[in-house]
Amino acid sequence: MAFSVDSKVKDILKDPGAAEVLGRLFPDLVNHPQLKLIQMAGVTVRKVGTDPKANYSPEQLEELDKALKALG
Repeated sequence: MAFSVDSKVKDILKDPGAAEVLGRLFPDLVNHPQLKLIQMAGVTVRKVGTDPKANYSPEQLEELDKALKALG
């Protein structure tokens, strides 16, 4: 399965390689106290990352997107 920032968080976390990339680049998201709720809602990484409370820059999202896409 190909991943990007438009993939759902729950799908990324099901894949060990993609989960490792997400955890390395966005540790705050992986350790978020409401992670289960985010997963249940079927939210994409882009949606979470562009939320003003998330405080992720466009450059961080781009870096994550490239790393996820590189997984193949």
